[in-house]
This record gives sequence, structure tokens and C-alpha cells, in this order.
Amino acid sequence: MKNLLCGAIVTVSAGVIIAGNIHWNQKISAHAGQIVKRDTSVIVQEVVEVEPEPEPIKEKTPQQTEQEKKEQELAEYTRNLPPELQNKIINASQNGKTLTIAIYGSESSSNEKGAWPNLLKQQLAKTYGEKLFNIKVLSEGDKTTVDVIRSNSYEKVNELKPDVIIFEPFMISDNSGKISMKNRIGYLQKILSSWKKENEQVTVLLQPSNPIYSATYFPTQVEEIKNFAKKNNITYIDHWENWPDEKNNKLKQYLTPSNQPNPSGHKLWAEHLGEYFGAGTEGQVP
Repeated sequence: MKNLLCGAIVTVSAGVIIAGNIHWNQKISAHAGQIVKRDTSVIVQEVVEVEPEPEPIKEKTPQQTEQEKKEQELAEYTRNLPPELQNKIINASQNGKTLTIAIYGSESSSNEKGAWPNLLKQQLAKTYGEKLFNIKVLSEGDKTTVDVIRSNSYEKVNELKPDVIIFEPFMISDNSGKISMKNRIGYLQKILSSWKKENEQVTVLLQPSNPIYSATYFPTQVEEIKNFAKKNNITYIDHWENWPDEKNNKLKQYLTPSNQPNPSGHKLWAEHLGEYFGAGTEGQVP
């Protein structure tokens, strides 16, 4: 009987311990679930973004609209030109300034009324207006490069304080005077260096003299000048593209008996330069 009572007590005690342990584990699990649930609610909390109010649209003034139109036109007109010259033209136009263009060359680049420099002047005035460019012409007539170097007459160009120089070397006279290409190139470098020394910002555009009908050596000499320009990063205006081929009889229609441009030749020359400076926007030279 005594042993039976002891066994019952042990059994009851063990049950109480087991039941308590189960209850404690359930309580801890429940508490942990609450923690996890609380943390999860923080993680999944939705963030509501507030969109900023759009800025009010500012209407352009008539002056701003007109300025943008003018800038677009200038960009179109100058697209054929080297970037530095494009910037000069656009800046001068915006600031109401005038650019001086010095045209320097042989008797083919004269200041006569029907010569290509004056025809180009008319073309630029049509495209850009009367005030943007001030064109000045210096012609050395039938002088050779040697004559020009000896007299230092090329330095007269510096006196004009040009922003742009369109230079036509004295190729026809040099060809007749049988001056070697090696000497011509050396003299050409001296002339260009003088201009750059006086004004580093000046833009030089190099172009050949007019073509000569059925010439033997002249086309090769022109090609050497073209290569010189390319090697020295000088812009070369190849207006020969606008003339008939030097072997074509039609070329005679544009030249005098002394191989100078006649009125038709000057017009042909000016048209090419007008298209170059104005991107062909104004059509034919008058």
C-alpha cells in the first residue's frame, strides 16, 4: 500500500512537470510569433511617394522666338565652314559686330565691279545682311610670289586687321615665271606665318587660282598646294569643282586669251564661294 502511494505521487509529479514544460514552450512560441509578426509589419510597410508639382511652363517672348529662329538660320548657312569660322560668324551676329574679310591674291582676285570678290560681297549681303561682313580686296596684279616676298607687300594684309583671309596664291604668274614648287611652298609658309604671328586668331582660307585650258604642269602644281593645305591643317576651298575640266573646250568660255577669268568665269568662281559661305541657301550670284 505504501509503495503504491509513492508510485502515484511520482506519477502525478512527473505529469505536472511535463504539463508545465509544454505550457512554457507554447508561451515562448507565441511570444516569438508576436515579435516576428511585429518586425514583418515594419518591413512590408508601404511607402507612399508624393509627386512634385510640375513647374509652370514659361512662355517664350517674341524676342526669344526671333532669336532662336535667327540662330537656326545661321547654323544652316554656315554648316560648310570650319567650326572656328562658324563660331566667329554666329558670335558676331549675336553681338552686333562686323567681321573683316581680306581677299588677297593675284589679278584674278581684283576689286573690279564684275570680279568674283565683289560678286561674293553681294552674295554674302543677301544671305547675312549688309552689316555682318566688311570685305576688303588687295590684289598684287601679275606679280610673282618672289616679287611679293622681296617687297614684303603681303604684310599689307596685317594692316587691315582681318578676322578672315581668303588667299589666292600667285600661281599663274609663278607658273609663267617658272618658279619651283619647293620655293613657292617655302614662300607660302613665310606669308602665312607673318599673318598668324600678327593675329593667332585669324582664319585663313586657301584657294587656287582659276584653271588654265589644256595646261600640262599647272594642275599638278595646284594639287601640291592642296596637299600643303591639308598637311598644315589649313582650310582649302576647291572652287575648281565648279569649272569645266581643264581638258574640256568649254573652259575657254570662262577665260580671257591671257588665262584670266572673264565675266562668266568670275561669276562661276563667285557662285562656288557663295554656296560655300551660305550653304547654297540663296541660289545664284546676281
